[in-house]
Amino acid sequence: MYSLNRKVAIMFNDKGGEAMAKEAIQAVKTAEEEAKEVLAKAKQNSVESKKDAVTTADKKYQEVIKDAIEGGERIKEKALSEAKALSEPIITKGLGEAEKITLMTDEDIESAVKIIIERIVSTDGNS
Repeated sequence: MYSLNRKVAIMFNDKGGEAMAKEAIQAVKTAEEEAKEVLAKAKQNSVESKKDAVTTADKKYQEVIKDAIEGGERIKEKALSEAKALSEPIITKGLGEAEKITLMTDEDIESAVKIIIERIVSTDGNS
């Protein structure tokens, strides 16, 4: 096998040194142009990838916010439902007691007033 230097020397001798140098320069220019194209494509792909990443991140952010809002609404509705369930018996009892008070006769009210006065003012006149 020939070494690389020997192959280059043979090519220079076969084609002539000047022609070979021009071909080598042209090959380098072609390689540089191809490298520039590859670099430009890579930059474009980078820009597109960044755009896609930002879009995806924004969509994910919106989903997280939406899920959080929906979760908050579910918690709020559950709390309201539990509060209503706890308050209904209390309200019912209060309404029943209010109804009893409105149905009291004047005699019942007088009797209640006397009992309250007796409790407030003791038999020896001290409060």
